[in-house]
Formats: sequence, C-alpha cells, structure tokens
Amino acid sequence: MIFKNRTIYSQILIFLIIFMNPFLKSQPNIHLPDEINLIVNGSILPQTPVWIDSLVDDALAGKIYYKIIGASGKGSTVITQVQLPQILSLDKVFRQIILYYGILPDEESREKERLHIFPYFEAITGEPALKCQYTSKGIYHIDVENWDQVPVPPQPIVEYRDIYNQILQISFQEIQSIGDVSEHVFEKVAIKNKLSVKQIKEIYQNTILWQLGSQIYPE
Repeated sequence: MIFKNRTIYSQILIFLIIFMNPFLKSQPNIHLPDEINLIVNGSILPQTPVWIDSLVDDALAGKIYYKIIGASGKGSTVITQVQLPQILSLDKVFRQIILYYGILPDEESREKERLHIFPYFEAITGEPALKCQYTSKGIYHIDVENWDQVPVPPQPIVEYRDIYNQILQISFQEIQSIGDVSEHVFEKVAIKNKLSVKQIKEIYQNTILWQLGSQIYPE
C-alpha cells in the first residue's frame, strides 16, 4: 500500500510540474470512456452526439485549462485541488473534469481520485466550487456548489502588459510556491509603478484571463 501511494503522489507531482503554467503547450494522452454519464447534483445531465464529438476534438487538441495546485491522501483516496478560469461556462468546466480524469493512467486511479475545483486566484482553504467523483464506466458524480462565470477581460493596454511582465520577471527570480505569486512580488511591482497592490493584482489576473480567453474563445 505504501508503494502504491508513493506511485500516486509521484504522478501528482508530475502533473503539478506540467500544469503549474496555464499557458504551457502540451499534447497529453487523454483517454475518454466509451460512454459518458454526468450526474450533476443528483440529476442525470444528458449529452448530445455533437457534444461528445466536440469533447473528442478537445481531447485530441489537448485543450487543458486547469491548474493542479494541491493534493492530499486519505486512505486509498487522493483528493486533488485544481483551479479553473472563471471565464469558462459551467458546460466547459464539465469538459475539463472529463479531460482531467482522462489523463489518469487507468480506471483504478480514476476511481480513487476526488476532484475539488476552485476558480483561479482563490484560496483552496474553503469549500470548493465543485466536487467530482468518478465511478467506473464513464460515470461522473459532480456536485456544484457555485460557479460564477465572468466575461473575458478586454485586451490590456501596453502599460498593463509591461506590469504583467514585471511580475513574471520578479517571480522567476524568487522562489515561489507552485501556481502562486507572492504578496511580496505584488508589493514590489506596486511600489515601482506607484499603484496599489489591489490594482497590480487586478492587472495580473485580468491579463491571465484575457490570454486564456483568446485561446478558449478565438474570434
């Protein structure tokens, strides 16, 4: 059992390295079940053949938008915390859930996995926005607590893009926890640009959501 748990956590650490950057390009091997059954808040959510076909297209294109930000074990169960961008509709969130489980290597791993989903930039200390448990043969039990979709922010002006790049440069020079920019980095950039920390955070977050929006909703 100890060896199996170590194997599971090794897989999680690999995922953390791969997906800590939401703009990292990759073509993961995604396995989709023959049948997909979504049970959302206790009710079956039927999917059309067109929906399934477009999900297959997403899998082939490797359209992964989640960030894995934490994982813990409880017995043989693995609880993984991920963040998804708030610009996604609830339907697209469901797709990301299926793609997440599709990357896991086998049915045994999928059945052990409990997925907790949070919006981007929010702490994982509270209750997740969504929870999911997979059971065999493509059945996904999803509990939706709340998911407030936000519009894609407008393209940032040149000055804001420069501020965003400053944040990245300082972050690369300092040791950061996975997926996070420290308060210290925001404070340094705020002082340099004579803006509040709140304004700097908004510029950072809106730039990320705009970049993702240009990928997810191309014109």
